[in-house]
Amino acid sequence: MGKNKSADGKPRSTAGISVGIINAGVSNIDARDNQGEKFKTLSTSENQFFLSLSNRFSEKFALGIGLKFYYYSLYENISAGGLGFDIGALYKYNNNLNFALVLTDINSKYKWDTSDLYGVEGNSTTNRFPFLMKISAAYKFNEPNLLTTLELEHSNSGTDFIKLGAEYNIYEQFFLRGGIDRISFSNFDIPMRPALGFSYSKMFGNLLVGINYAFGVEPYSSHDQHIIGVELLF
Repeated sequence: MGKNKSADGKPRSTAGISVGIINAGVSNIDARDNQGEKFKTLSTSENQFFLSLSNRFSEKFALGIGLKFYYYSLYENISAGGLGFDIGALYKYNNNLNFALVLTDINSKYKWDTSDLYGVEGNSTTNRFPFLMKISAAYKFNEPNLLTTLELEHSNSGTDFIKLGAEYNIYEQFFLRGGIDRISFSNFDIPMRPALGFSYSKMFGNLLVGINYAFGVEPYSSHDQHIIGVELLF
């Protein structure tokens, strides 16, 4: 990780790296025959493996790139994988106002081949992910200690959304967060997705340990989302 010197002479990081895995799946799915009798149990899972690299080129400008490998195990011998990447840039206008531009899921796709399952009746299908362009701004108030964000998202599939968020620093390293996702002014049938959460971090020697929690309303499922994250920063 590269470093330079800040005004007080202390080293300052200019580059960063992030590695992670995201998994989602369902197990204990009943497979039944034409008579409705259960004959086996199925499971399905979707995974994303990612590697992100970033560098701050100046006090005002930073650029990053993220590589993502998707792997979807759908049914027995049917699976698909694909490689895509993201590009993001951050511009610091002043101590209170920042702007960002993100391009996501460039070349991301799943390529399915059902020949192993159906033989000569199988085929090959490619499902491309929507390409997203996001432009956002964040403004930090000095009093109260409040951070607000506004994001505009455009997809090549023809959808546009506005996203709002806020973060309030209650004390030290404890933050409350809230936001609304998928605000559409062109299609009012699309439900909005509000979310609330918090984060707390604490130093243990040279190790920073943080925990994040978020509750999100999921309009297309019988259950809402509970998202928990743990951070370890050296």
